Amino acid sequence: MKAHETFLEFIDAAKNQGVPDDSLVGLLRARGWPEDAVYEALAVHYQNRTGLEIPVRKRSGAAAKNSDFSGCYVLIRDGEPFYVGISRGVVGRLRQHGRGKTEFEATLAYRMACEKSRHKMTRSEAMKDSKFRKKFQEAQGLLNGSKVAFIEIENSLELDLFEAYCAIELNTSKWNTFRTQLELLRFRNECQASKTA
Repeated sequence: MKAHETFLEFIDAAKNQGVPDDSLVGLLRARGWPEDAVYEALAVHYQNRTGLEIPVRKRSGAAAKNSDFSGCYVLIRDGEPFYVGISRGVVGRLRQHGRGKTEFEATLAYRMACEKSRHKMTRSEAMKDSKFRKKFQEAQGLLNGSKVAFIEIENSLELDLFEAYCAIELNTSKWNTFRTQLELLRFRNECQASKTA
């Protein structure tokens, strides 16, 4: 079975068990799936369930500026770009960076906190630890104080390529990593091995 088919089957099974969309997005992003791919799969799921095409909303004028959009964004601190991200909902994703309550919603803040407070805990254990939680909240404060540049991009392939291009061009490699599924699996195995050692 192809990875894409397994991915779609997983989403169907999770939705049939009542897993909320935001939990699925956070979980699959943590496993290396691009956010836009998860939303595309959710769209397929809902179209299959309802038998209807998801309507496309055309935006124009002032309403377009106030609504969420698919695109690429750059976080800037002291005039220097430090992170490039993409999302099907840029406004919502930026809110998650700064206000997300879990390590899956605010993954960048979590990674930044890990740099300041190294640990051998699981993600959920770290989020319950008061010292680590303080570093997490400090990271969110830094993200909330950052400036943002963005561009709207609807095409998924263009979005993925543009993110990588910007990260390379703007030299944001400290916080932007483009790990393959195998690298993520190896990283997870190393983390598990270090816990048992």
